[in-house]
Amino acid sequence: MNSDLQEIKMLSSKITIRPATIADLDALVDLHLRSFSPKDHLAVKLGTGYIRSVYHWFITSQETFTLVAEHENKIVGLTTVCDRFYNKPMLGNTLSQAMAGILLHPWLILDAEILERLYTFFLKRKRAEKTVRNKEPLVSQLAFIAVDNSMRGKGLGVQLLKQAKNESHKRGGAKMLAGVYENNLSSIKAFEKAGFHILPNSVTRKLIYVEADLEGTDD
Repeated sequence: MNSDLQEIKMLSSKITIRPATIADLDALVDLHLRSFSPKDHLAVKLGTGYIRSVYHWFITSQETFTLVAEHENKIVGLTTVCDRFYNKPMLGNTLSQAMAGILLHPWLILDAEILERLYTFFLKRKRAEKTVRNKEPLVSQLAFIAVDNSMRGKGLGVQLLKQAKNESHKRGGAKMLAGVYENNLSSIKAFEKAGFHILPNSVTRKLIYVEADLEGTDD
């Protein structure tokens, strides 16, 4: 990361957007748990240990990066990105923790969300990823974005998305893909402000997919 990840001023608050380090792991897990509920988020259903392993992978892997927004020494925002479609590599690196989560909560094997995700992952997503790869091989995927309640409505999410686009472009990405809950209108609006557009025919039961062209992204 270089000069484009410097201190920025947003309204009256001084925000620093920077790369996450392993020292941020606890704060990232905490913000994730405060931002997503088990009802809407599969990772939360699998437990804190699984979420911790996911963020550890996003921070340490060579094919991923994580940005954090910091205000008065507190992490108030985050986003994670993989240089390619993240589901398979993430699962491969966190499988033991995922299985531990299911063993601790065995009823999850019958959870409708998990069954739907498995169907989407092995069937629908496989076809969708093949189509996108055939069109453009250098597609990065944004996995998570979260903003602390105290900082919402101030444009921080848009800034995080723009910085993520810049970094992905520097890493060789030509496009960025992300999934958004279709009922999360504020998040959809933030993606649109950051230059993403909704992909046609991409709506699942809960998610829509948005994409941004990284060519021409400011360095």
